[in-house]
Amino acid sequence: MVALWLFLLWQSPQPPTRWPIESLVVENPGEYSEAQILGYAGLATGQAAGKGELEAARRRLMDSGHFGGVGYRYKPSASGKGLAVTIELSGAGETYPVRFERLDADPEELASALKSSDPLYRDWIPPTPTLLERYAKVLEDFLAARNRKLDVRGALRPDRTDNLAVVFSPAARAPAIAQVQFAGSSAIPAEELQAAVAGVAIGAPYDEARFEKILDASVRPLYEAQGRIRAAFPKVTAVPAQGIDGVAVTVEVAEGEVYTLGSVRLTGEPLPEAELLEAAAFKPGEVADFSEVEAALGRIRQRLNRSGYLRAEVDLERTLDDIERRVDLTVRVSAGPQFLFGKLAVQGLDLDGEAQMRRLWALKPGSPFDPAYPDFFLSRIRQDGVFDNLGKTKVETRLDESSHTVDVTLRFAGR
Repeated sequence: MVALWLFLLWQSPQPPTRWPIESLVVENPGEYSEAQILGYAGLATGQAAGKGELEAARRRLMDSGHFGGVGYRYKPSASGKGLAVTIELSGAGETYPVRFERLDADPEELASALKSSDPLYRDWIPPTPTLLERYAKVLEDFLAARNRKLDVRGALRPDRTDNLAVVFSPAARAPAIAQVQFAGSSAIPAEELQAAVAGVAIGAPYDEARFEKILDASVRPLYEAQGRIRAAFPKVTAVPAQGIDGVAVTVEVAEGEVYTLGSVRLTGEPLPEAELLEAAAFKPGEVADFSEVEAALGRIRQRLNRSGYLRAEVDLERTLDDIERRVDLTVRVSAGPQFLFGKLAVQGLDLDGEAQMRRLWALKPGSPFDPAYPDFFLSRIRQDGVFDNLGKTKVETRLDESSHTVDVTLRFAGR
């Protein structure tokens, strides 16, 4: 009897473990389409699936490196003949732009290689270890196919613009800059250009993008002081230096033509435009010397400060006329709040001395605060010999950002 029961049990059909998928829903797909998620997971409606297939799909998505968590749930479909499946996703955190440095290949081609390897690739990605390792391997294979064997690493760090990015670069440290040479310079001697970059470039790791920033900060101002606004560095090459560790960098210079200063227009100024232009002392019609232009902007800031605009910002916009070789300027002033003088405190003097100081102090409460006035006041007190044997003096100011007032304390160490 027992043997017959076992035989019948063995012959009876087993309950199914896989059913056709009748509906698929993706929760929190983020920037991806539902079709992209399901295609990567390997799931489609009509497909027979059970716990094994759904778990494999979950693992594929989790192993992609694009998600912080992946789950799923399923239940009988409305018809009762299949499954209703829901894929649950959570993000992998903040995303950052992808950058390539020192890989000696077109960035667009490198990005295309990553896109071909990963249908979920985006120009902004989370810096998960899985993605960094996988993409680094893709780039290594891409470069190897071009006969360039290179260990590549990806890391979250500041890029050439000093903004955080996912940067793929050689794992080996960049070679140091040993020499810098300039070709094509005549308006400025090459030796002067070399001296301008030597302090910041020599000994620094060579990266073309960062070296271009050095040129913009150290060399371009020399040309702009001559009115050569279109000065450019069209080609920068780096080769191993002879007889010394590091690379020799050669910069090709296109000096450009000399431009004159055209019109100057101010916008947003809280003081009369004529007054600020007089303080700035721009020189229209002369060579557009941008070292002088920067000095003029400084004089505008100083004039605004004297009227209590202690947070004033001044931005410059250039408009170039390449036919007339002229540059027009628009100066945008953001004055911010006006700070007023609050109260004066005098410490270290007797009552008579304090009273005399207050009589001489010309800045009245409620008037625009000039930050240069306290030091000027003490300097005149000394020069005019108002007090005999005046000891050490010190000025302290306290700014109240809510009331936009400034209190001043004059400290006297003794007479």
